[in-house]
Amino acid sequence: MEYDQTQARIALQKAIEQTFEEMAFIDAELLPEPVSDDLDEDAYYSRISILKPFKAEITLKVPPGCAMLFAESLYANFEAVITDEIQRDVLAESLNTIAGCFMKNYLTDDEGYELCLPQTGIGLVQIDDNPRVKLEFDILGETLSASLFIAKD
Repeated sequence: MEYDQTQARIALQKAIEQTFEEMAFIDAELLPEPVSDDLDEDAYYSRISILKPFKAEITLKVPPGCAMLFAESLYANFEAVITDEIQRDVLAESLNTIAGCFMKNYLTDDEGYELCLPQTGIGLVQIDDNPRVKLEFDILGETLSASLFIAKD
């Protein structure tokens, strides 16, 4: 499969915007240029590997305030205390949805795909030096950072 960076960027942007709008009724506004520091020790992160039909990885990084806003919007009808675990679970589920939307946007209608389960954590995200599509969004005044790496065969 031939990698098209422009198509991948558009597919990822659309997937993030759709996911936040449909899951939490939150607008994700694309920032014109990435502005965040990749070395945020307090950030929540989630990453997911795409195994087929090509190898890739999508990583999301959000500051604690953004993780809390998103979790609160999803748990608004419940009297739950929003813990770190709930915030990580919400971020993982969001990334899983984003990855599925990305694949549907990027691939043709008849192509299947395979994803791993997302990994989550708090702290520094280990990202290699491979070229990546990087997008950042304003979500209720907080910055969500997304990156996509597609391995070349």
